[in-house]
Amino acid sequence: MDLGSGQIGAEGSWEIDLTGGNVILSSKYQGTSGGAELKANIDVGFLLDELAKKIPGQIDDAILGLLKAALKAV
Repeated sequence: MDLGSGQIGAEGSWEIDLTGGNVILSSKYQGTSGGAELKANIDVGFLLDELAKKIPGQIDDAILGLLKAALKAV
């Protein structure tokens, strides 16, 4: 599932995808003399658990728990 993409100047681009329970971040650069690509992925459950730790209170934990279960199915 494509979550977003865009340009970084005239020669670069970025993309965020959700595939197999992982958030995949990628960045590409293609210039006239060459190019490069950086790609990283993180488990969506881990990401949401760490986010829940940073937000005070309990209500967000329940909401993020539901979101985590839904995103794991994607």
